Amino acid sequence: MRYNRIWMTLTLMAVIFVLGGCMNVQDLTEKETSLVAEYSAGVLLRYSDQYERRLITKDPVKEEKTAASTPEPASPAGVSTTPTPEPVSEPEVSQRPDEPETPVPDAQSPASQPSDQVSLNELYHIKGLDFSYRSYEFCDKYPKSGNTISAIKAKKGETLLVVKFLVRNRSGKKKRVRLGDRAQKISYIMTVDGNEYEPGLSILPNTGLNYLNTTIGKGAAEEAVLVYTMAKERQQAASITLQIKEGNNSANIQLK
Repeated sequence: MRYNRIWMTLTLMAVIFVLGGCMNVQDLTEKETSLVAEYSAGVLLRYSDQYERRLITKDPVKEEKTAASTPEPASPAGVSTTPTPEPVSEPEVSQRPDEPETPVPDAQSPASQPSDQVSLNELYHIKGLDFSYRSYEFCDKYPKSGNTISAIKAKKGETLLVVKFLVRNRSGKKKRVRLGDRAQKISYIMTVDGNEYEPGLSILPNTGLNYLNTTIGKGAAEEAVLVYTMAKERQQAASITLQIKEGNNSANIQLK
């Protein structure tokens, strides 16, 4: 600003001297006088800080054009324009239409609870008696022959899975067996391709293994069965497992 005032002062003195005739110059024509006045006014306007519309030199104009051609940032200062990556979601796993569902055993079922593996004799722990698994079969009626009054029949579209055991008396005297007293404590869970079943109450002469009520003579043996009812297509099952469990003791039998 001080620099501008010096130039203004010098210019004014020059104009005064020229116009006032104080300098030894030849008389100016009217046109020349007008040019000197115009130039002096331009200098005053260019360097005057008090005049808001003062003349602008080429350099400032160039600077303004340069500033105008520079693009301003699109986002305000302090705001990051870095795109935030979208979270990648894991692909959903869907079951194929032709893929059969795999049944999951109930967490509360006896078959899903941890247990100690024992033999049938250890599980029943009846002195003098020997329990052993014999075989199994699918059928529509059991027994297939004999007394038809006590026979068990499957309904239409169903089948019977009969599991046979042999109970032998090795005590040297006849033995009374009553497992019905422990029927609520012992579970007989049959698992067929992941599906669980429980045996029904049979009307067989000895009422079946789960409610066994019989007397076995000295050295004699008697068949006792468990009868399960299920859909007929279970006959083509790939895996059949029986778990007989009481408390923490479990006897597992792989039928197929």
